[in-house]
Amino acid sequence: MPTINMHGGSGVIALRVQLAVSDSRTQSAVLNVIIGGLLLICTLLFPAISIAGQVGYQKMCEEGNPFLHCEQAREICKQVESVTIPNQDGPTIEEREKLKECISSVLYYEASDAVLARKCAYLQIEQGRLDGPFDGVPILMRIYANGEGVEPNHELALKFACDDDGGAAAEYEGRVFSINQMRANVDSERDFDYCNNVTSGLMQGYCAGRDADIEKRKRNAKLAEYMSSWSEGEKRGFEKLRLIWEKYLEVSLNEVDQSGTGRNAFMTAHTELLENNFASSMDEFNQGKFPTYSKEDFAQVDYELNMIYKKIQGRTGDQSLSWGTVTRIDIKNAQRAWRKFRDAWVVFANQKYPLVAAVAWKTWLTRERIELLKEFSETH
Repeated sequence: MPTINMHGGSGVIALRVQLAVSDSRTQSAVLNVIIGGLLLICTLLFPAISIAGQVGYQKMCEEGNPFLHCEQAREICKQVESVTIPNQDGPTIEEREKLKECISSVLYYEASDAVLARKCAYLQIEQGRLDGPFDGVPILMRIYANGEGVEPNHELALKFACDDDGGAAAEYEGRVFSINQMRANVDSERDFDYCNNVTSGLMQGYCAGRDADIEKRKRNAKLAEYMSSWSEGEKRGFEKLRLIWEKYLEVSLNEVDQSGTGRNAFMTAHTELLENNFASSMDEFNQGKFPTYSKEDFAQVDYELNMIYKKIQGRTGDQSLSWGTVTRIDIKNAQRAWRKFRDAWVVFANQKYPLVAAVAWKTWLTRERIELLKEFSETH
């Protein structure tokens, strides 16, 4: 018979499961029964920290929040109260050893392995070891709702949504109603994603960061493909350039207003804009499409950039209040970092694309910098 040792500490429940069963299939079945009973165990033994999502949500409903749809959500969740986890969906004994330090979001988003991500998520829930906002229940919700690596199980996905207390109340309702629509096959062309219904600045930041990581892996894979045919000298030159580019990205974050709960999302969006512009340009250069600007073009944009920069630095007091946390010093530091990047790009380009004039590269980069600074110069 299995024995369960349960103890709590610092608000976290830890479980240790010991099995006196040798057959792996029987072990797997027993383990999944245990996993399936975790919600009930936690609710019965630790009501104050029950993982039923309605703990916080229900309290808001009891307080009569007029913006929530409490009765509708409660009725939907009642329909899946008795839904259980399929015995075969959790990890086997052998898999538990391999996955003992796994992170389900990494397995899902980076390794693209929905099956291992599912088994890891169950293990993380059992261990009370959730390493990030998308680990455990959010992964299971998505996998079962969309049928990734397993048959679609909208009832179980909805059960997880009802039992999840993550995020704001409006986010909770959004997840419950979205999966319930999928269950009824109403307007279900869109896959379920935990980030589809975010409303809080905190979760917007998490979701923006997750999406940025996904895009970064795509960009890096494409860049690696380009660089595979480069000479060793060109690769070394680009690595030097990339270090200066990353320093510019870091300093440039101070050109983003970092007040408010949405600051992480805004900072991520700023970096993504720069990274995507850079990646798009690399795509064009790889296809032989290069800038063809002249000395006269550069003189014009260089003058425009200087005028904009002087206007920004000439602002005083109340004129710069609309920038939020951004100061003239922040813009000055970013400008210096950008100039270092511009000059480093010209050095690299002279090695990699020797037929393109330096003035053409400087004009291209200056035009992009002007677009970023316009918002500060045009603010009244």
